[in-house]
Amino acid sequence: MKILMVLHAPPFPPNAGFSKRLFNILREVAKRHEVTLLGLGSKKEEVDFIKLSGITCTSVEFFESRRSRTVKILKFLWLYFTWKSPAHRLFNPDLARRLRELCASEQFDLIHYSISLLGVYGTPGNYVHLADTQNVEYDNNYRSFKEAPFGMRKLFFFLDYILLRRHEVILGNLFAGLLATSERDRQMITKDVKTPVYVIPNGVDLDFFAPQKIAPEPHSIIFSGAMSYFPNHNGILFFLEQIFPLVQRKAPNAKVYVVGPDVPVEVQMKASDKIVVTGFVDDIRPYISRAQVSVIPLRIGGGTRIKAIESMAMMRPIVSTTLGCEGLNVVHRKHVLLADTPEDFASSIIELFDNEELRTRICEEAFAFTRNNYDWIAIGKTLESVYQSVTARNQLLAAKRVQSSENGNLHDLAI
Repeated sequence: MKILMVLHAPPFPPNAGFSKRLFNILREVAKRHEVTLLGLGSKKEEVDFIKLSGITCTSVEFFESRRSRTVKILKFLWLYFTWKSPAHRLFNPDLARRLRELCASEQFDLIHYSISLLGVYGTPGNYVHLADTQNVEYDNNYRSFKEAPFGMRKLFFFLDYILLRRHEVILGNLFAGLLATSERDRQMITKDVKTPVYVIPNGVDLDFFAPQKIAPEPHSIIFSGAMSYFPNHNGILFFLEQIFPLVQRKAPNAKVYVVGPDVPVEVQMKASDKIVVTGFVDDIRPYISRAQVSVIPLRIGGGTRIKAIESMAMMRPIVSTTLGCEGLNVVHRKHVLLADTPEDFASSIIELFDNEELRTRICEEAFAFTRNNYDWIAIGKTLESVYQSVTARNQLLAAKRVQSSENGNLHDLAI
């Protein structure tokens, strides 16, 4: 098929959760189809993608999405003042123009938007339009609102939730199909939209994130993620302030590595000889391999956490909140240890430190579970079947509409 993919962010380098999903889905689609790529990003990111990603597309065009801080603040306030949803922050007039031009001059079999909020660009042309959801944004904002301390941030999360709740549903109904990362998200979306929703889970490159022959550092812990993402920011502060001191009572030499870009000042100020804040790293694998335990202390978020799948693929045991592994179908004490209070979380870490047999068993079970369920190659085949299903459904719907028109009956049809 000839496919146009429209992305809300650059897929390369794949060093954050959203970019890893974009990159791997794009790579799997490009193996089977002729792909034209449009997206938000800089010209440097466009050049880097073409030269370094290893993905072959018919054409690639990125449109600058970065603005000065002043312009961002003014647009941010204008959207609230005019009661428009945060989805409009994604709108770029140059990308919109190019999208219309391509739809007028080319014939595509399917247009794939990387998130449903890109529906702000409309669904031009008589094409099959499909959109990913990454997570249910309004649900993510509601959870963030509940956890955020009182202040302007809490207010903005609430406003985002109110505005997105309505707009995300409207945009979702524009598409012939939607993708969700988990069954939980699929069920939530189908309560609000009539569009068919298919589960395409997050996955892992099993060749890249393979177990390494590196002995873990005793009593070492890793937390990874982009710290500009509020759920990660909130989660690591929760861990450092309420959980790690409890761990240190039982294991005074414990050390935690906080790995990821855009570290906020509140986290940087926690750095010490026992709390290593690395910032951005080119390769996360050595840090995962060196850790004795991987932690996911998240209390906010949507979709599924790729950091969990990567740790399981590299045979490192995980302690997570229930939400931190939400949507992954993991089993407590089989694939991970789940704990939702600081005391239980700290106790689980100490148990893994002290119990080599438990660490080994959990790692082996989680490794097999990941290979059986979260291999991007297998997920790519599932996505291919979704493409076939959505396009076939659209063709059937179009044929029924033609037949209905010929019979003089132009009522809405449902399949």
